[in-house]
Amino acid sequence: MDGTNLSYTVTIPTGSKLTVSVTAEVVNVSGLSISEAVSLFDGSSELPGSEMYFPAVLTSGYTQFPLQAVIAGDNASHTITMR
Repeated sequence: MDGTNLSYTVTIPTGSKLTVSVTAEVVNVSGLSISEAVSLFDGSSELPGSEMYFPAVLTSGYTQFPLQAVIAGDNASHTITMR
């Protein structure tokens, strides 16, 4: 993942909400020996409910998956990334 180009920094006004919606694709993971996960983060905190797990038994090919999260506004700056 490219944490530099796949990030978004925004100030969310109090009383507002930011909805983050991402569709991504994992490509050719045959030979994967451990489970892997992808999540959305706000700074260093994982956004609850935004995780996607890939079991070690996943074979080659393409798998699309969505990630979604909602962040309540607090008039503070938030940097959203995928990891």
